[in-house]
Amino acid sequence: MEVNAVVPVEYQGKGVAAVCLFRKTTAEGALKVEILKDGKVLSISETTQPFGVVSLGKIPDTNSIINKIIGIILG
Repeated sequence: MEVNAVVPVEYQGKGVAAVCLFRKTTAEGALKVEILKDGKVLSISETTQPFGVVSLGKIPDTNSIINKIIGIILG
């Protein structure tokens, strides 16, 4: 999905994992991206590079029920 927005902006999603990639459209300023769950920061990344890129993600913890189920399925 391509997003063109003026910051600050917030996007909401549902699921067990999150991955995002954002690029600055200017040379000036900073771009900061956070992944939150229940108001708690799970992942954060920032760039001040001209036209810089921020990518980050959050996968379920190794002890999560999702990872246990995948482990059972895949053996």
